[in-house]
Amino acid sequence: MRAPREGGGGTEGRERAWVAAFPSPLGERWVAWTSKGVLALAESLEEAVSHASRLGLASSPGEREAAPPGLARALERGWAMPGEVELDMRGLPAFTRRVYRALLEVPPGSTTTYGELARRLGRPRAARAVGRALSANRLAPLVPCHRVVGREGPGGYSPGGLEKKLLLQALELQALGGGPERPGGSFPPWQKLPCP
Repeated sequence: MRAPREGGGGTEGRERAWVAAFPSPLGERWVAWTSKGVLALAESLEEAVSHASRLGLASSPGEREAAPPGLARALERGWAMPGEVELDMRGLPAFTRRVYRALLEVPPGSTTTYGELARRLGRPRAARAVGRALSANRLAPLVPCHRVVGREGPGGYSPGGLEKKLLLQALELQALGGGPERPGGSFPPWQKLPCP
């Protein structure tokens, strides 16, 4: 494969990512996707194109209708059902991919802790490494880092702050027919969720 020429396009023969904006409860999200699935979600066109560029992909404007199946519905809702949207995790370190795959198994309306996620990966002392992997989550909220909380508090939420984490948790519970008090609800008792 040829290296792109400096400043001259150089997109011939390069794999392509398409980019388009989608509405979501978090505001407009720019999505970059490939033929393999969603590559990244971002708050700006520039950031979405940058994700693709860093991976050696050429970017083109995309049509929402051509996006991976289930993407528009998941973003409109603010979260994805398990297996609803294909993801393209290329370029992510192996540990990060393992963290994301384990997190995708946490059901909507539930939470887990950083430590529990580390234990599921067979690395019980890696809670901080799990946190670092999630702090750079380019696939949020499709990889639902809002479902991961600290042992004694909500934990961080890099892509948007704590307010957005709590909003996404509340949207999930609302869509599933309940709130934090619902029987079987798994959000921790210290957490007071706002109802949008």
